[in-house]
Amino acid sequence: MREHALKILEKVFDKKVEFDRAQIEIASDLEPHDKAFLRRICFLIFRNKTALDRAIKIFTDDKKFEPRKLRYILYIGLAQLFYTEVPDHAAVDTTVDLAKASGCERQSGLINAVMRRAIREGMPDLDGVKAYPQWILSALKEAELTSLHENPALDMTFKNPATPDHTKELPLKSYRLQDGHPPLAELSGYDEGEWWIQDWSAALPVRLIKDKIQSVSSIVDVCAAPGGKTMQLASLGAKVTAVDISKNRLKRMEENIKRTNLDNQIDVIVSDALKWQPDEPVDIVLLDAPCSATGTIRRHPDLPWIKSPDDVVKLADLQSRLLQHVQSWLKPEGILVYCTCSILPEEGEQQIEEFLKTADFEVIKDLYEPLADELALSVSEYGCRVSPDWPGYEQGRDGFFIAPMQRVG
Repeated sequence: MREHALKILEKVFDKKVEFDRAQIEIASDLEPHDKAFLRRICFLIFRNKTALDRAIKIFTDDKKFEPRKLRYILYIGLAQLFYTEVPDHAAVDTTVDLAKASGCERQSGLINAVMRRAIREGMPDLDGVKAYPQWILSALKEAELTSLHENPALDMTFKNPATPDHTKELPLKSYRLQDGHPPLAELSGYDEGEWWIQDWSAALPVRLIKDKIQSVSSIVDVCAAPGGKTMQLASLGAKVTAVDISKNRLKRMEENIKRTNLDNQIDVIVSDALKWQPDEPVDIVLLDAPCSATGTIRRHPDLPWIKSPDDVVKLADLQSRLLQHVQSWLKPEGILVYCTCSILPEEGEQQIEEFLKTADFEVIKDLYEPLADELALSVSEYGCRVSPDWPGYEQGRDGFFIAPMQRVG
């Protein structure tokens, strides 16, 4: 299992491959309990990489060592020592064995010495050490930084009002699964398709326009996969066209649509949204644009280490082009909902500020301003922001930005 972890770390840190994809490529043969331990170790490393780097610097007296995989081997060993219940001797032995099995036998003595020094001296003082790269830290408040280090909860959206077992009710009729719940496929309502997993924040864009949906005939969900918002729209009675460029993501989405018995209300189209056009103008366009996904670091702690400011620039350009393209699909007085699971203003407020300079739209502020206090939203003339920190609710929520707009003129 530790060999799998090392290969995944090399994929993530060296090749900038997302953890989920790397795990599928490398560890699909593992038993469930081994997969769970692998995920735990890797996530501990992603969340504490800066601290582990400081520890390695101290325990090696700031000596440089090659190959790079030695650092990753020490990540695995030190994460077990400092953040798990693995016995010290087992952490040392398995880490030395990992070095030998990974072509680093000559350096196994160094690994052994570092691990034993770590046991003697313990975790070094990390006062002032922050967890993430500066380009992410600059957009975070201290409370949000703490929230993004927490293990995320699983939230559920129901087709119909319900009081499901093993859950806690959240505002606006989302439900949060409590610790100790059965496997998802064994929860009541799974086979009947009564619910799907969807973070509270991801459900908010549709909930903000719920009353608008009742009187319209055509809705397009752009960049629709994995499909939570599409299913929300359909469960409210809408006929939805779901467009996404990824066949693989849409395949999983179609499985969920079929399970929830909403397939007769949803048309799924595999296409690049920038090259697609509806046959006639539509009432509502929901654009959950590709973004840095920095608001989902709780559940994807590898993101800070595979994304960069350059990625944000490219994504912001794509978001701008998508906004300009999809706004032309709308009828007069049609509604455009732009959202991203990002904590960065370049992908939120700044994006909408620039869009409104040339587009005949206005933000529908009365859809979110009355809810600001109740839902702990940060509001502006360009939309509302959902903070990962959620006072009163453990395990927080995803960071999100939402701008509901209406065509004018």
